Amino acid sequence: MADVMYGSKLAMQVGCRCFEALRRPQRPKILITDSQRFHGTDFLPNLRAAMKEEIGEWKDIEMEEFTGSGVMVDEDQTYDVKARLWAYGW
Repeated sequence: MADVMYGSKLAMQVGCRCFEALRRPQRPKILITDSQRFHGTDFLPNLRAAMKEEIGEWKDIEMEEFTGSGVMVDEDQTYDVKARLWAYGW
């Protein structure tokens, strides 16, 4: 999942979906990036409390010369990216 947490309500729903997935007998691998880092998108404290176990932290990452597209962008662009990443099960 990448760059869908545009506000606190949506981010908390992402956390709820992660909780549901992590309660399954076979836990999935989860990878979430958040390049926008909007205020209120940190669902990890609530998820950690619900899981009652350590689930890791956000990690800041940088990718130089990343090529990709975006909303309302007709062609790929190359740029440096700073984002935060949360991975579980890797």
